[in-house]
Amino acid sequence: MLAGDKRRIIVVLRWVMAIALSYLVLFSARDPAGWRSGLCIALLLASNLVLMRLPEATFHHPAFDPVLVAADTALITAALWICGNAGPDFFFVFFFVVFRAALGGRLELTALGAALAAAAYLSVLPAGVAWTSAALLRVPFFFVTALSYGYLASGAREAESRARAAEEVVALKTAFLGTVSHEMRSPLSVILGYTDMFRDGVFGTITPAHEDAIRQIHAHAFELLALVDRTLNASRLESGAMPVHVEEFHIGKLLDEVRLAVAPYQKTPVRLLFATDQGIPPLVTDRLKLKEILVNLVTNALKYTAEGAVVVDVRWPTRDGIVEVAVEDTGMGIPPEHRTEIFGLYARGPEAEARGLPGVGLGLYIVRRLIDVLHGEIEVESEPGKGSTFAVRIPRCLAA
Repeated sequence: MLAGDKRRIIVVLRWVMAIALSYLVLFSARDPAGWRSGLCIALLLASNLVLMRLPEATFHHPAFDPVLVAADTALITAALWICGNAGPDFFFVFFFVVFRAALGGRLELTALGAALAAAAYLSVLPAGVAWTSAALLRVPFFFVTALSYGYLASGAREAESRARAAEEVVALKTAFLGTVSHEMRSPLSVILGYTDMFRDGVFGTITPAHEDAIRQIHAHAFELLALVDRTLNASRLESGAMPVHVEEFHIGKLLDEVRLAVAPYQKTPVRLLFATDQGIPPLVTDRLKLKEILVNLVTNALKYTAEGAVVVDVRWPTRDGIVEVAVEDTGMGIPPEHRTEIFGLYARGPEAEARGLPGVGLGLYIVRRLIDVLHGEIEVESEPGKGSTFAVRIPRCLAA
């Protein structure tokens, strides 16, 4: 279903219903010139004018379809009540058509059912009543109602089918990425191990040219291994296979581990600084997940900072038992319109793409998902050309 189709079809169908109901009221009402008739016609026409001006997103809201059905039923009931000569037989057929439309799988079958219902309705009326304008004007309701509600039901089923298909695709992609990443990790670890052995002289003395080549191999293999690890973590998060292990630890020791983990990404012109408030009590949360959050944030900061400093500042404001960790850099910054997009899966900023910086857009996605697991939140402040600050807030104590 293309954008705008639902609104256009519903509005067209309801114009037919509104016009037919208006004529029905004028032909059949006890007092066609009375205020009740005028109010009913005004409501019918105004309701469609309101629909025409609603934003497209409203038509796809989960509550839209039942609200529209209830409103149309109320308007039709009011119009027939004003006419004063609609008996229980009409309401029985009307609601039968609504029910049939909701169950129908194809619109053409729904329309056929409406035609049969209309024919049956006319056949049970007395001969002198069946072919009057009042009776014939009721026939469009069966078609419009059937097509309107059949269309809504068909659209709901299509949306559900697309959602299931999308979930299956995501599950297959996640499983594929997880399997491939797992299989790639072992040979990459072997490559790193051999480069370390060459660099340490295990296989004999190496020349400066050989040492530079080995350093390049090691750096790129390490970068690829980090990408594989992030892909594995992203696939685990997508599948929900990411258990939480709560333990007690000191933030200072964790920062030492973070410093070692990000060492391969440090560049000479960029300083990496750590600052910690005094008196921070031990944290009781998932240490490895918090470490991965900080490693990803610091790695990103180092990657996008050409000169200046990256500062990791741990704060203990003693507010509701929340620990704050801010990672501040003097890098390229993030434009305001992209600050919510950067946490998406495989999302990258335009500056990173333009400069050809390494990465596929997994780091911040993993950060956001892990922060959710730790019941925390993240806030971004940034100014293009001057740098960014990512502030993470998590409970000091996480329930097991």
